[in-house]
Amino acid sequence: MSNEYQHIVDDLQELDSLVEAMLEKLDSTNKEAKTYTPTDGMAAAATRALKWREEGHPGGTQVGVTRANQLKNKENLSESTVLRMHSFFSRHAVDKQATGFRSGEDGFPSKGRVAWDLWGGDAGETWSQAKRDQIMRDREA
Repeated sequence: MSNEYQHIVDDLQELDSLVEAMLEKLDSTNKEAKTYTPTDGMAAAATRALKWREEGHPGGTQVGVTRANQLKNKENLSESTVLRMHSFFSRHAVDKQATGFRSGEDGFPSKGRVAWDLWGGDAGETWSQAKRDQIMRDREA
């Protein structure tokens, strides 16, 4: 990415982090809000992605790193976090088609793969879809 656009990306990532923090704060004030516990598979993917980043592999944002730490620690997640996870996977499913997403391919792990696993990997995609569907059904009831 050219330097002329990097400041825009940085600003958007900072804004995303602020929105995330505000949503978490709103959820934490509602003591009766339902929470959802990540699976072992999600924790494993997040741990793997955090290790990749420590090894110098680029990918993901600060929001993704925050999410990975929540998943790694199997923290209860708010409804809004689950919905954000579903949204992330919906937007980034195309990353699975890129070179370097799968083990053994050149460039593995790609930036997209690191980001994908920060959010819980394939286990997180499946889980967030199921939880999102449950949330939507509960809202309609």
